[in-house]
Amino acid sequence: MRYQNNLRVTTTLVLTLLSGGISVGLAGPISLSTVDVPDANATVAQSINDTGQIAGGYNSQGKHGFLFTGKTFATLPAALAHGINDIGQMVGLSVDAAGSRGFLDTSGSFSTIDVPGPSYTSANGIDDAGQIVGFYRDATGNHGLLATPADAAVPPTVLMMMTVLVFSSACWRAFQHL
Repeated sequence: MRYQNNLRVTTTLVLTLLSGGISVGLAGPISLSTVDVPDANATVAQSINDTGQIAGGYNSQGKHGFLFTGKTFATLPAALAHGINDIGQMVGLSVDAAGSRGFLDTSGSFSTIDVPGPSYTSANGIDDAGQIVGFYRDATGNHGLLATPADAAVPPTVLMMMTVLVFSSACWRAFQHL
């Protein structure tokens, strides 16, 4: 059933594109603007905030991140931007000789988001309270993460969801060993 629904969505999207227009649900046609970093051979827009700033990544002699504001691109060397909040804080993935880790960029000041031990950490989104979501990879697989600044309160629904996820993961692992 899941695959049938995915096929239906894909077919609808292809037919809509072939018919000469892009539509979203019942909203009708939408306007499409291209966001390409100059001289890049590939550009991916990942996130947009309420002020219209776009964060993403591009490929031009290596992978890099960007912040697009109006008509101006600011580039991030050796980093891919995955998310931006309304304050303008960006999160993403940086890669260096030591490995892959998440980052937080606040007005050009970079902080590393790195879970001790795992080989890979990525920051994928940030809300206006500064809470960061992403994942890390260790020997047992991929795990979701929520990084909360010390001065921010975690909403009770998030705590409940995290508890359920941890419990479900523990149950699944126990089930696999039966």
